[in-house]
Amino acid sequence: MGTNLYSALGESSEYVQATQNVPGQLTPVMVISPEDGVGLRLLNNVAMGEKTGLPIYGKFVDTDGNPLPINTTVAIGYKSPTDKNINVVSEEFQTIQSYLKKSITQQQDTDNIDSVKHVLGSSSLEVRDIDEAYLLVKSTKQVDPAACEFYLEQSAVEEVDIE
Repeated sequence: MGTNLYSALGESSEYVQATQNVPGQLTPVMVISPEDGVGLRLLNNVAMGEKTGLPIYGKFVDTDGNPLPINTTVAIGYKSPTDKNINVVSEEFQTIQSYLKKSITQQQDTDNIDSVKHVLGSSSLEVRDIDEAYLLVKSTKQVDPAACEFYLEQSAVEEVDIE
């Protein structure tokens, strides 16, 4: 059983913090930051669907209560202490059409899960207690963390001891 990472409707799991994006820039809407002595491994492959990638289920809502525009970009980012900026470590979704057309329950369905898989640049992303990983969004609108829902597929997240 994997680790549950989410930010939903103003609540978040352990190691996760919801943030507001800066409109027009690829910026975080979710920050993943393990505590001291804990590391997380985000897997690029799960035993669901046919394609490779890290499934992220989401509902993208702006501060007016409306869905974000279809041309919103979504990516996964990473930053270690030696990095000056956040590095994009996944392919960028140039549209959120799959997120807009399907409920979170529908996104989790085996027949639909491939449409919400984010392909990482390697087989996994290791996030140590000194690193941060991010769900990044570029949109003309600002997200409302109290109305948005973001979930990483639990079977794609492993907690590892780094001490």
